[in-house]
Amino acid sequence: GLGLVAIAGAARFPDKIPNISIVARTGLKVSGAPDLEGKKLGVPGVRNILDVLFRKWMLQKAASPDKVTYVEASFLQMGDMLKGGVVDAVIVLDPFRSRMISDGAGFKVADFVAELGKNILATFWTAKNDWARANPQAVQGFRAALAEGIDFIAKNPDEARKIEQKYLGLTSPIWPVFSVSLDASDLQLYADVYKELGMSRQPIDVNKLVLR
Repeated sequence: GLGLVAIAGAARFPDKIPNISIVARTGLKVSGAPDLEGKKLGVPGVRNILDVLFRKWMLQKAASPDKVTYVEASFLQMGDMLKGGVVDAVIVLDPFRSRMISDGAGFKVADFVAELGKNILATFWTAKNDWARANPQAVQGFRAALAEGIDFIAKNPDEARKIEQKYLGLTSPIWPVFSVSLDASDLQLYADVYKELGMSRQPIDVNKLVLR
């Protein structure tokens, strides 16, 4: 209903390089999904993709996502929130995950996204549908620029880490898998999960949401 279409992929969640985890507060007894029922969970955004995938994971593990209290928090805040007991666990990615584990704020419970699929779409770029269809050359140029940037990172990892340090103030031991690729089936996963969780009010035709 927003008039947007996906024009390019940005990053993916490969199961063999898991960089998204549930991290629980040190001292808490949490070993799996059922233990998270009744707990407060810090999420980077209610109903964003990580929140939605977490709820799907809970159902897959025969646990109830409705028995979890969700607290919105930025990745930068999560370590302090664990230490202060504001939340019991968080959904976090590297480099923030590694830092909070190494400084004793928490411990890893599960790489839940990796348990849901082998190559899940993580993030992607969108544009207004009417603009994108009226400017195919601009869209193609944007995709080419992204591909060039991904190629630069692969060929110049040391320089890329300097750039990461400059803008994030830290570097990640595990990078996302950057990818321009995008297909309607990537969005179908989310459409199915939203339907299962009762978050969508009508059927979603994902083919209309991806610009070829």
